[in-house]
Amino acid sequence: MPDKKYFQRAANMGQYILNEGNKNGCWLEDRLKDSIECGPNPYYSVIPDDGSLLLEMFEGMPRNFHTPLGKFHFSGSGSGDHRKLMDDLKIKFGLIEIVPEKKTKFQCFGPIYAVTRDLEGSAFPMPSEPRHKITLDYGTANTVWDEIKPTIDVAKDKDIEPHFTLS
Repeated sequence: MPDKKYFQRAANMGQYILNEGNKNGCWLEDRLKDSIECGPNPYYSVIPDDGSLLLEMFEGMPRNFHTPLGKFHFSGSGSGDHRKLMDDLKIKFGLIEIVPEKKTKFQCFGPIYAVTRDLEGSAFPMPSEPRHKITLDYGTANTVWDEIKPTIDVAKDKDIEPHFTLS
C-alpha cells in the first residue's frame, strides 16, 4: 500500500491546483479537507500500487487523483475557462494523457493523465495498468487511510505554496 509521503505529495498537488484554479476569474470547489478526513473512495479509480498517480479531468477542470486506495477528490464543481490552468499543469506536473476525453450528450469525462512529477519535481513512475481493474475492500482501505493520511496544514493564501505534513 502507498505510504504517507505518497498522499502528502498528492494533497500538496491538489492544494496547488485549487490555489491556481481559483485565479483569473476561475473557480474550483475545494473538497480537499473533506477528502483527507474521509479518505479516497475505494469503489472508484483504484490503480495498481506501483507508485504512479493519475489526474482525472471532468468538464474541462481537474477533479481528482486515481490512487492505490481509490479516487481522491480535491475539487468539486467549478466555473470559468481552465485551459490556461491545464496548460500550466501539463508542464509543471509533466502530465501525459493516457485515457482520452469521452463526451456524452450531457457531460465530458476525462481525459486522464499520468502525473510524472510533483511540486518539487520528484518523479512519479508511469502506471503499469491504468484501466482500473482492481477492487479494494472498503474496510481495508479505511484502515490503511487512518494509518497514512496526511495532517491537514493547508495554505489557503493563494500566494503561498501548499504544505501538508506527516504526522
